[in-house]
Amino acid sequence: MAPTPPKTPKKASTAAKRVVSASPSSPATPGPRVRKSQRNAPALGNEMTTVIVGRGREKFLMHKSLVMSVSGFFALGLASSFKEAERGVFEMEEETPAAFSVFVHWIYTNRLFIKKTASPGSPAAEDDDEEWEYLLRLYTLGERLDS
Repeated sequence: MAPTPPKTPKKASTAAKRVVSASPSSPATPGPRVRKSQRNAPALGNEMTTVIVGRGREKFLMHKSLVMSVSGFFALGLASSFKEAERGVFEMEEETPAAFSVFVHWIYTNRLFIKKTASPGSPAAEDDDEEWEYLLRLYTLGERLDS
C-alpha cells in the first residue's frame, strides 16, 4: 500500500478566529466586542437643552441635536417659535424623574437601564410585575415624546 500524503491544515473558520484563549493572568472575554466607526456617531454639537421634570423639578441637561434626532416632540419644540426654543428649557411636571432618567440613558447609550425599587428577597422583587409596570411607563413616555 502506498503511503498517503500528509493533509494540509484547513483554514480556521471565522467563528474559531473569534474565540479568545484565556491565559491564567487574564479572564476570557465573553465574546467579540462590537466596535463602530466614529464616522457613524451622531454629531452632538455644543448646544444644550434643559428639561425640568416632575414636581421636584429635577433638571436634565442634554445635547440639543441628539434629543432632536430621537424625539419628534423635542424636535418640534426646539425648532419652532415656542418659548422652549428661545430659552432652551422644557418643563415637564407630569413626568417622573426616574422614567425620564431612563429615557436620557437610552438616547445616549441605546440601552435601557431599569432598577427595581423593591428590596431584594421580598415577594415584589421576585415578581416581574414591577418591571412590566415600569416598562409600560417608559412606553407611554416614548409615545408622548414621539420617540
